[in-house]
Amino acid sequence: MRTRYDEFKNLGYASETAFYYAFVRSNTNKYGVTTDLGAKEFHKEMTTLLGVAQDIVEYIIEQRFRPFQERIAFHNTVANCLNPIQMLLMATDDPGLHADRLVRRKHFEAGRQLGIALQLFSISTVDPEAWVPEDLGQIERLSWERLFEPDRSENLWILAKLYRSSSMGGRVENIQVFISTKEKTHALKHLRKRGTTKENQLYCRVAIVEGVRYYVYAINRRKRLLSTLLKLERGRPYSDRRGWKYVVVAVESPEGLRVATPDDAKTFSEHTRRVLWHHPLIEETDTSPPNPDSDARYRDEKIIGRYERPDNGRIVASPAEQLVTSIGPHIDTLVATDGELNHTIYSARKALKHIAELWFPHRRGPYDEISDFRLPGYGIAWREAYFRDQLEAWWQTQL
Repeated sequence: MRTRYDEFKNLGYASETAFYYAFVRSNTNKYGVTTDLGAKEFHKEMTTLLGVAQDIVEYIIEQRFRPFQERIAFHNTVANCLNPIQMLLMATDDPGLHADRLVRRKHFEAGRQLGIALQLFSISTVDPEAWVPEDLGQIERLSWERLFEPDRSENLWILAKLYRSSSMGGRVENIQVFISTKEKTHALKHLRKRGTTKENQLYCRVAIVEGVRYYVYAINRRKRLLSTLLKLERGRPYSDRRGWKYVVVAVESPEGLRVATPDDAKTFSEHTRRVLWHHPLIEETDTSPPNPDSDARYRDEKIIGRYERPDNGRIVASPAEQLVTSIGPHIDTLVATDGELNHTIYSARKALKHIAELWFPHRRGPYDEISDFRLPGYGIAWREAYFRDQLEAWWQTQL
Protein backbone atom coordinates (compact mmCIF):
# COMPACT_ATOMS: atom_id res chain seq x y z
CA MET A 1 0.00 0.00 0.00
CA ARG A 2 2.78 2.46 0.86
CA THR A 3 4.57 1.91 -2.44
CA ARG A 4 1.39 2.48 -4.41
CA TYR A 5 0.41 5.42 -2.22
CA ASP A 6 3.74 7.11 -3.00
CA GLU A 7 3.28 6.39 -6.72
CA PHE A 8 -0.12 8.07 -6.79
CA LYS A 9 1.13 11.01 -4.74
CA ASN A 10 4.00 11.50 -7.17
CA LEU A 11 1.46 11.61 -9.99
CA GLY A 12 -0.27 14.52 -8.25
CA TYR A 13 -3.23 12.76 -6.64
CA ALA A 14 -4.63 14.18 -3.40
CA SER A 15 -3.71 12.23 -0.26
CA GLU A 16 -7.18 10.74 0.31
CA THR A 17 -7.45 9.65 -3.32
CA ALA A 18 -3.94 8.17 -3.32
CA PHE A 19 -4.73 6.26 -0.13
CA TYR A 20 -7.96 4.86 -1.57
CA TYR A 21 -6.42 3.72 -4.83
CA ALA A 22 -3.43 2.29 -2.97
CA PHE A 23 -5.84 0.08 -1.02
CA VAL A 24 -7.87 -0.94 -4.07
CA ARG A 25 -4.76 -1.81 -6.09
CA SER A 26 -3.20 -3.73 -3.18
CA ASN A 27 -6.28 -5.70 -2.16
CA THR A 28 -8.08 -7.40 -5.01
CA ASN A 29 -10.57 -10.25 -4.85
CA LYS A 30 -11.80 -12.74 -7.45
CA TYR A 31 -14.01 -10.03 -8.92
CA GLY A 32 -11.13 -7.58 -9.21
CA VAL A 33 -12.10 -4.65 -6.98
CA THR A 34 -12.73 -5.09 -3.24
CA THR A 35 -14.70 -1.87 -2.75
CA ASP A 36 -16.25 0.95 -4.72
CA LEU A 37 -16.80 3.31 -1.79
CA GLY A 38 -14.76 6.14 -3.24
CA ALA A 39 -11.93 8.08 -1.65
CA LYS A 40 -13.85 10.29 0.79
CA GLU A 41 -16.15 7.55 2.09
CA PHE A 42 -13.25 5.10 2.40
CA HIS A 43 -11.19 7.61 4.38
CA LYS A 44 -14.20 8.32 6.62
CA GLU A 45 -14.85 4.60 7.18
CA MET A 46 -11.22 3.86 7.96
CA THR A 47 -11.11 6.74 10.45
CA THR A 48 -14.09 5.21 12.26
CA LEU A 49 -12.58 1.71 12.18
CA LEU A 50 -9.26 2.94 13.58
CA GLY A 51 -11.26 4.17 16.57
CA VAL A 52 -12.94 0.76 16.86
CA ALA A 53 -9.54 -0.94 16.60
CA GLN A 54 -8.23 1.21 19.44
CA ASP A 55 -11.25 0.33 21.60
CA ILE A 56 -10.68 -3.36 20.89
CA VAL A 57 -7.01 -3.31 21.87
CA GLU A 58 -7.75 -1.27 25.00
CA TYR A 59 -10.47 -3.77 25.95
CA ILE A 60 -8.05 -6.69 25.56
CA ILE A 61 -5.46 -4.93 27.72
CA GLU A 62 -7.98 -4.02 30.42
CA GLN A 63 -10.04 -7.21 30.52
CA ARG A 64 -7.51 -9.92 29.66
CA PHE A 65 -3.97 -8.69 30.32
CA ARG A 66 -4.41 -6.08 33.05
CA PRO A 67 -1.43 -7.22 35.18
CA PHE A 68 0.80 -5.95 32.35
CA GLN A 69 -1.24 -2.95 31.23
CA GLU A 70 1.56 -0.42 31.82
CA ARG A 71 3.98 -2.45 29.70
CA ILE A 72 1.67 -2.87 26.73
CA ALA A 73 -0.19 0.43 26.83
CA PHE A 74 -0.43 2.42 23.60
CA HIS A 75 2.39 4.63 22.43
CA ASN A 76 0.89 8.11 22.83
CA THR A 77 1.43 9.08 19.18
CA VAL A 78 -0.51 6.03 18.00
CA ALA A 79 -3.20 6.43 20.68
CA ASN A 80 -3.85 9.97 19.49
CA CYS A 81 -3.98 9.12 15.78
CA LEU A 82 -7.18 8.27 13.93
CA ASN A 83 -5.91 9.44 10.56
CA PRO A 84 -5.47 6.33 8.38
CA ILE A 85 -3.01 8.03 6.04
CA GLN A 86 -0.80 9.17 8.90
CA MET A 87 -1.04 5.67 10.37
CA LEU A 88 0.09 4.14 7.07
CA LEU A 89 3.12 6.45 6.94
CA MET A 90 4.11 5.66 10.55
CA ALA A 91 3.68 1.94 9.94
CA THR A 92 5.86 1.89 6.82
CA ASP A 93 8.70 4.22 7.80
CA ASP A 94 11.31 1.64 8.85
CA PRO A 95 12.96 2.81 12.09
CA GLY A 96 16.06 0.70 11.41
CA LEU A 97 17.81 -2.06 13.33
CA HIS A 98 19.16 0.09 16.17
CA ALA A 99 16.18 2.38 16.71
CA ASP A 100 15.10 3.38 20.20
CA ARG A 101 12.52 1.09 21.81
CA LEU A 102 9.76 3.71 21.80
CA VAL A 103 10.41 4.43 18.13
CA ARG A 104 10.06 0.71 17.38
CA ARG A 105 6.88 0.54 19.42
CA LYS A 106 5.35 3.42 17.52
CA HIS A 107 6.25 1.74 14.22
CA PHE A 108 4.82 -1.63 15.26
CA GLU A 109 1.64 -0.29 16.87
CA ALA A 110 0.82 1.88 13.87
CA GLY A 111 1.01 -1.23 11.68
CA ARG A 112 -1.01 -3.24 14.17
CA GLN A 113 -3.79 -0.68 14.41
CA LEU A 114 -4.00 -0.14 10.66
CA GLY A 115 -3.94 -3.91 10.13
CA ILE A 116 -6.81 -4.46 12.57
CA ALA A 117 -8.82 -1.64 10.98
CA LEU A 118 -8.33 -3.18 7.54
CA GLN A 119 -9.45 -6.56 8.88
CA LEU A 120 -12.58 -4.90 10.28
CA PHE A 121 -13.18 -3.23 6.93
CA SER A 122 -12.94 -6.60 5.16
CA ILE A 123 -15.49 -8.11 7.57
CA SER A 124 -17.90 -5.19 7.25
CA THR A 125 -17.60 -5.25 3.45
CA VAL A 126 -19.05 -8.78 3.20
CA ASP A 127 -21.23 -8.62 6.34
CA PRO A 128 -22.03 -5.04 7.42
CA GLU A 129 -22.14 -4.54 11.17
CA ALA A 130 -25.62 -3.00 10.99
CA TRP A 131 -27.04 -6.14 9.40
CA VAL A 132 -26.25 -8.35 12.40
CA PRO A 133 -28.59 -6.76 14.99
CA GLU A 134 -31.25 -6.27 12.30
CA ASP A 135 -31.20 -9.97 11.45
CA LEU A 136 -31.18 -11.03 15.10
CA GLY A 137 -34.13 -8.72 15.71
CA GLN A 138 -36.07 -10.54 12.99
CA ILE A 139 -35.05 -13.93 14.39
CA GLU A 140 -36.23 -12.80 17.82
CA ARG A 141 -39.59 -11.84 16.31
CA LEU A 142 -39.87 -15.24 14.64
CA SER A 143 -39.11 -16.99 17.92
CA TRP A 144 -42.06 -15.31 19.60
CA GLU A 145 -44.32 -16.19 16.68
CA ARG A 146 -43.24 -19.81 16.33
CA LEU A 147 -41.64 -20.99 19.56
CA PHE A 148 -42.80 -19.16 22.69
CA GLU A 149 -46.18 -18.26 24.14
CA PRO A 150 -46.69 -14.57 23.27
CA ASP A 151 -46.76 -12.06 26.14
CA ARG A 152 -46.03 -14.80 28.68
CA SER A 153 -43.04 -15.04 31.01
CA GLU A 154 -42.27 -16.40 34.45
CA ASN A 155 -39.85 -15.12 37.07
CA LEU A 156 -37.90 -18.10 38.46
CA TRP A 157 -35.48 -18.22 41.39
CA ILE A 158 -32.43 -20.42 40.95
CA LEU A 159 -30.48 -21.72 43.96
CA ALA A 160 -27.34 -23.66 43.11
CA LYS A 161 -25.27 -25.42 45.75
CA LEU A 162 -21.59 -25.55 44.75
CA TYR A 163 -19.11 -28.31 45.54
CA ARG A 164 -16.89 -27.54 48.52
CA SER A 165 -13.99 -29.72 47.35
CA SER A 166 -11.34 -27.81 45.41
CA SER A 167 -10.96 -30.86 43.16
CA MET A 168 -14.44 -30.14 41.79
CA GLY A 169 -13.43 -26.63 40.75
CA GLY A 170 -16.40 -24.81 42.24
CA ARG A 171 -18.90 -26.51 39.94
CA VAL A 172 -22.59 -27.03 40.65
CA GLU A 173 -23.53 -29.94 42.91
CA ASN A 174 -27.25 -29.39 43.16
CA ILE A 175 -29.86 -26.95 41.81
CA GLN A 176 -33.30 -25.98 43.07
CA VAL A 177 -35.79 -23.82 41.24
CA PHE A 178 -38.70 -21.83 42.74
CA ILE A 179 -41.50 -19.61 41.54
CA SER A 180 -42.43 -18.50 45.08
CA THR A 181 -40.09 -15.95 46.68
CA LYS A 182 -41.11 -17.21 50.13
CA GLU A 183 -40.11 -20.79 49.32
CA LYS A 184 -36.83 -19.56 47.81
CA THR A 185 -35.96 -17.57 50.94
CA HIS A 186 -36.62 -20.54 53.21
CA ALA A 187 -34.49 -22.86 51.05
CA LEU A 188 -31.68 -20.29 50.83
CA LYS A 189 -31.35 -20.08 54.62
CA HIS A 190 -31.02 -23.84 54.78
CA LEU A 191 -28.46 -24.04 51.95
CA ARG A 192 -26.22 -21.29 53.33
CA LYS A 193 -25.61 -23.37 56.44
CA ARG A 194 -24.30 -26.23 54.29
CA GLY A 195 -21.88 -24.54 51.88
CA THR A 196 -21.45 -22.04 49.06
CA THR A 197 -24.60 -21.08 47.20
CA LYS A 198 -25.20 -19.26 43.94
CA GLU A 199 -28.50 -17.38 43.82
CA ASN A 200 -30.02 -15.98 40.66
CA GLN A 201 -33.29 -14.68 39.32
CA LEU A 202 -34.15 -15.36 35.68
CA TYR A 203 -37.04 -14.05 33.63
CA CYS A 204 -38.00 -17.02 31.51
CA ARG A 205 -40.08 -17.42 28.40
CA VAL A 206 -42.60 -20.23 28.17
CA ALA A 207 -42.72 -22.88 25.43
CA ILE A 208 -45.07 -25.83 25.17
CA VAL A 209 -43.36 -29.00 23.98
CA GLU A 210 -45.66 -31.98 23.47
CA GLY A 211 -48.02 -30.70 26.15
CA VAL A 212 -45.24 -29.98 28.66
CA ARG A 213 -44.35 -26.43 29.76
CA TYR A 214 -40.68 -25.47 29.36
CA TYR A 215 -39.25 -22.38 31.05
CA VAL A 216 -36.47 -20.96 28.90
CA TYR A 217 -33.99 -18.14 29.52
CA ALA A 218 -32.84 -16.50 26.27
CA ILE A 219 -29.34 -15.05 25.87
CA ASN A 220 -28.24 -12.77 23.05
CA ARG A 221 -24.90 -14.03 21.67
CA ARG A 222 -24.44 -11.44 18.94
CA LYS A 223 -20.75 -11.52 18.13
CA ARG A 224 -19.01 -8.17 18.32
CA LEU A 225 -16.10 -7.42 16.02
CA LEU A 226 -13.48 -8.51 18.57
CA SER A 227 -15.07 -11.95 18.83
CA THR A 228 -15.18 -12.22 15.06
CA LEU A 229 -11.52 -11.24 14.77
CA LEU A 230 -10.51 -13.77 17.40
CA LYS A 231 -12.54 -16.49 15.71
CA LEU A 232 -10.80 -15.85 12.40
CA GLU A 233 -7.37 -15.80 14.06
CA ARG A 234 -8.19 -19.20 15.56
CA GLY A 235 -9.02 -20.59 12.13
CA ARG A 236 -12.59 -21.35 13.18
CA PRO A 237 -15.51 -21.12 10.73
CA TYR A 238 -17.36 -17.83 10.50
CA SER A 239 -20.75 -19.19 11.59
CA ASP A 240 -21.96 -17.54 14.78
CA ARG A 241 -22.03 -13.77 14.31
CA ARG A 242 -25.79 -14.07 14.54
CA GLY A 243 -25.92 -16.19 17.65
CA TRP A 244 -28.40 -16.85 20.42
CA LYS A 245 -28.61 -19.29 23.30
CA TYR A 246 -31.58 -20.88 25.04
CA VAL A 247 -31.08 -22.09 28.62
CA VAL A 248 -33.77 -24.56 29.60
CA VAL A 249 -34.24 -23.72 33.29
CA ALA A 250 -37.19 -25.80 34.40
CA VAL A 251 -39.91 -28.11 33.14
CA GLU A 252 -43.46 -28.21 34.48
CA SER A 253 -45.44 -31.38 33.94
CA PRO A 254 -48.55 -32.72 35.72
CA GLU A 255 -46.18 -34.00 38.42
CA GLY A 256 -44.99 -30.47 39.18
CA LEU A 257 -42.04 -28.15 38.56
CA ARG A 258 -38.54 -29.63 38.29
CA VAL A 259 -35.05 -28.50 37.29
CA ALA A 260 -34.24 -29.04 33.61
CA THR A 261 -31.70 -31.68 32.63
CA PRO A 262 -29.38 -32.05 29.60
CA ASP A 263 -31.97 -34.42 28.13
CA ASP A 264 -34.55 -31.63 28.37
CA ALA A 265 -32.15 -29.35 26.49
CA LYS A 266 -31.86 -31.96 23.73
CA THR A 267 -35.65 -32.31 23.56
CA PHE A 268 -36.11 -28.54 23.37
CA SER A 269 -33.43 -28.24 20.68
CA GLU A 270 -35.26 -30.80 18.55
CA HIS A 271 -38.47 -28.86 19.12
CA THR A 272 -36.85 -25.67 17.82
CA ARG A 273 -35.67 -27.60 14.78
CA ARG A 274 -39.26 -28.54 14.00
CA VAL A 275 -40.99 -25.22 14.69
CA LEU A 276 -38.42 -22.40 14.45
CA TRP A 277 -35.94 -23.48 11.81
CA HIS A 278 -37.97 -22.83 8.69
CA HIS A 279 -37.53 -20.13 6.05
CA PRO A 280 -36.01 -17.56 6.43
CA LEU A 281 -33.99 -19.64 8.91
CA ILE A 282 -32.39 -22.50 6.99
CA GLU A 283 -30.52 -25.26 8.83
CA GLU A 284 -27.23 -26.50 7.38
CA THR A 285 -24.99 -29.44 8.19
CA ASP A 286 -22.30 -28.61 10.74
CA THR A 287 -19.02 -29.65 9.13
CA SER A 288 -16.75 -27.68 11.44
CA PRO A 289 -14.03 -29.59 13.33
CA PRO A 290 -14.30 -29.89 17.13
CA ASN A 291 -13.35 -26.75 19.02
CA PRO A 292 -9.85 -27.42 20.45
CA ASP A 293 -10.27 -24.69 23.08
CA SER A 294 -13.53 -26.00 24.54
CA ASP A 295 -13.79 -27.96 27.79
CA ALA A 296 -14.89 -31.55 27.17
CA ARG A 297 -17.25 -31.41 30.18
CA TYR A 298 -19.40 -28.65 28.71
CA ARG A 299 -22.54 -29.78 26.89
CA ASP A 300 -24.88 -27.92 24.59
CA GLU A 301 -26.99 -28.64 21.53
CA LYS A 302 -26.00 -26.64 18.45
CA ILE A 303 -27.87 -25.85 15.26
CA ILE A 304 -26.13 -23.84 12.57
CA GLY A 305 -27.50 -22.45 9.36
CA ARG A 306 -28.27 -19.22 7.63
CA TYR A 307 -30.77 -16.40 7.81
CA GLU A 308 -31.92 -15.24 4.39
CA ARG A 309 -32.51 -11.51 4.17
CA PRO A 310 -33.68 -9.49 1.13
CA ASP A 311 -31.28 -6.78 -0.02
CA ASN A 312 -31.83 -4.63 -3.11
CA GLY A 313 -33.41 -7.36 -5.18
CA ARG A 314 -31.10 -10.15 -4.03
CA ILE A 315 -31.12 -12.65 -1.17
CA VAL A 316 -28.19 -12.55 1.27
CA ALA A 317 -27.57 -15.74 3.24
CA SER A 318 -26.10 -14.70 6.59
CA PRO A 319 -24.61 -17.29 8.99
CA ALA A 320 -26.60 -18.04 12.16
CA GLU A 321 -26.06 -20.30 15.17
CA GLN A 322 -28.36 -21.46 17.96
CA LEU A 323 -27.20 -23.10 21.19
CA VAL A 324 -29.41 -24.86 23.72
CA THR A 325 -28.24 -25.98 27.15
CA SER A 326 -29.76 -26.74 30.53
CA ILE A 327 -29.37 -24.62 33.65
CA GLY A 328 -26.63 -26.75 35.28
CA PRO A 329 -24.01 -26.46 32.52
CA HIS A 330 -24.94 -22.79 32.12
CA ILE A 331 -24.25 -21.98 35.78
CA ASP A 332 -20.98 -23.93 35.57
CA THR A 333 -19.80 -21.51 32.88
CA LEU A 334 -20.34 -18.68 35.38
CA VAL A 335 -18.97 -20.13 38.62
CA ALA A 336 -16.50 -22.95 37.84
CA THR A 337 -12.86 -22.18 38.60
CA ASP A 338 -11.05 -24.99 36.78
CA GLY A 339 -10.15 -25.50 33.13
CA GLU A 340 -12.01 -23.82 30.31
CA LEU A 341 -15.44 -24.60 31.79
CA ASN A 342 -15.74 -21.07 33.15
CA HIS A 343 -16.51 -18.77 30.23
CA THR A 344 -14.41 -15.87 31.56
CA ILE A 345 -11.30 -18.03 31.88
CA TYR A 346 -12.06 -19.73 28.57
CA SER A 347 -12.20 -16.36 26.79
CA ALA A 348 -9.07 -15.09 28.53
CA ARG A 349 -7.06 -18.18 27.63
CA LYS A 350 -8.15 -17.88 24.00
CA ALA A 351 -6.89 -14.30 23.95
CA LEU A 352 -3.57 -15.38 25.49
CA LYS A 353 -3.15 -18.23 23.03
CA HIS A 354 -4.16 -16.48 19.81
CA ILE A 355 -3.75 -12.72 20.36
CA ALA A 356 -0.99 -11.98 22.88
CA GLU A 357 2.01 -12.80 20.71
CA LEU A 358 0.38 -11.30 17.64
CA TRP A 359 -0.59 -7.93 19.11
CA PHE A 360 2.14 -7.64 21.78
CA PRO A 361 5.01 -9.77 20.41
CA HIS A 362 8.01 -10.82 22.45
CA ARG A 363 9.65 -12.67 19.56
CA ARG A 364 9.40 -12.49 15.79
CA GLY A 365 7.15 -15.58 15.65
CA PRO A 366 4.18 -14.66 13.44
CA TYR A 367 6.26 -11.95 11.75
CA ASP A 368 9.17 -14.11 10.55
CA GLU A 369 8.31 -13.44 6.90
CA ILE A 370 8.41 -9.64 7.31
CA SER A 371 12.01 -8.61 6.69
CA ASP A 372 11.77 -5.13 8.24
CA PHE A 373 9.82 -6.22 11.32
CA ARG A 374 11.21 -4.62 14.48
CA LEU A 375 10.37 -6.07 17.88
CA PRO A 376 8.56 -3.40 19.95
CA GLY A 377 10.19 -4.51 23.21
CA TYR A 378 7.23 -5.05 25.51
CA GLY A 379 9.30 -7.44 27.60
CA ILE A 380 6.59 -10.05 28.25
CA ALA A 381 7.50 -13.64 27.37
CA TRP A 382 3.94 -14.88 27.06
CA ARG A 383 4.90 -18.57 27.01
CA GLU A 384 6.86 -18.52 30.25
CA ALA A 385 5.19 -19.75 33.42
CA TYR A 386 6.25 -16.61 35.34
CA PHE A 387 4.00 -14.44 33.19
CA ARG A 388 1.20 -16.95 32.58
CA ASP A 389 0.81 -17.63 36.30
CA GLN A 390 0.30 -13.92 36.98
CA LEU A 391 -2.48 -13.82 34.41
CA GLU A 392 -4.14 -16.99 35.71
CA ALA A 393 -4.12 -15.64 39.27
CA TRP A 394 -5.66 -12.34 38.16
CA TRP A 395 -8.35 -14.04 36.04
CA GLN A 396 -9.39 -16.04 39.11
CA THR A 397 -9.92 -12.82 41.07
CA GLN A 398 -12.41 -11.66 38.42
CA LEU A 399 -14.80 -14.60 38.90
